[in-house]
Amino acid sequence: MEMNMKMVFVLCIVVLIQTEMAHAVEYKVGDSGGWTFNTVGWPKGKRFRAGDILTFNYPSGAHNVVVVNKDGYNRCSTPRGAKVYTKGGDKVKLVKGQNYFICNYAEKMAWKLEGCAIFLVIFMMLFAIQISNASTTYNVGDSNGWTFGVSNWPNGKNFKVGDVLVFNYPREIHNVVIVNKVDYNNCNPSGKMFNSGKDVITLKKGTTYFICGVPGHCDGAQKIAITAN
Repeated sequence: MEMNMKMVFVLCIVVLIQTEMAHAVEYKVGDSGGWTFNTVGWPKGKRFRAGDILTFNYPSGAHNVVVVNKDGYNRCSTPRGAKVYTKGGDKVKLVKGQNYFICNYAEKMAWKLEGCAIFLVIFMMLFAIQISNASTTYNVGDSNGWTFGVSNWPNGKNFKVGDVLVFNYPREIHNVVIVNKVDYNNCNPSGKMFNSGKDVITLKKGTTYFICGVPGHCDGAQKIAITAN
């Protein structure tokens, strides 16, 4: 599935394999969040060994996984003949030494997991919003922002009419679309679209449905339904 995106991103990881082992361990890269942007700190505390399996869960058509050499990793580029996985749920067996992985679905924003740490290399825009004492401002997805796997973020929150939602995201990667219930369930981006990367939306009474309109992103749980009383 092709994506019509002018600005693109790169996800990169390198895992240092120290020793052989008798019994392999399977790791889900990013745990429940999967192979996406919000994987900061995922490798911390893990000891990878040769024979372990990395499972890369992601929406096919939104990301991919490329096994690269050290130069390709450092340059966030794909060497000729590199192995590319595109189905989502890809399983890769680690070999002894350093294993380098990137997502090359796009090529301008980068995340790296080097050794057993992930370093976020993306510039986030910071801003302040003035609100009245009667309303509350929520950053959708909290520190992770508006990204994949955010659909459960509203759980446990009591939203009121007049509260403000702030959608923080790289504008070249995502957008925000207000849709009706049917289009929300079907991931159909047929409503009003926002794409500033720091969209501020005031809640009205009732339930408001938000999705990311980029193909494959809503299917990756980049959607929320907010009920304001």
